[in-house]
Amino acid sequence: MENLKTQGLVRKIGISVYSPDEVFDYFKDAAFDIVQAPFNLLDRRLIASGSLDFLKGRKVEVHVRSVFLQGLLLLDTQTKIEKFGKWRLLWEALDEWTSSDGISYLEACLAYVNAVQGIDYILVGVNKRENLEEILSACKKTDVVAPEYLQSEDLQLLNPVNW
Repeated sequence: MENLKTQGLVRKIGISVYSPDEVFDYFKDAAFDIVQAPFNLLDRRLIASGSLDFLKGRKVEVHVRSVFLQGLLLLDTQTKIEKFGKWRLLWEALDEWTSSDGISYLEACLAYVNAVQGIDYILVGVNKRENLEEILSACKKTDVVAPEYLQSEDLQLLNPVNW
């Protein structure tokens, strides 16, 4: 890849990680221009692990994905409790916070990620035009500060492969 970059056939080289801790291992052997990692209201490991600071110190472009945790964060509280009851207190806390601040789950998810310094791009998936329009509208909300207690380190929740 470095040769292709030197030849001008590739502009940037990137990797996608499942855990922010992987960043340190990959950078032992190579340098990358872009790193894509999971990050959302509940999954703040990119910051906690020091990976975000590490990457920004190397001027690496940071793209985050799973900002809706595969759509889980957008479900109503009752549905989340039915499917993921183990984290009932977390769902109720999320509901209480968004209700008291008068924001939707969509606005909360996007505003939180948008407010984090060092994140360059947010990757989202849509399945119809209306989804994209809702996301673009929700991105206008910028004055949202997520409470510290709304996070988890439980990989049974944070890594959808465990569902």
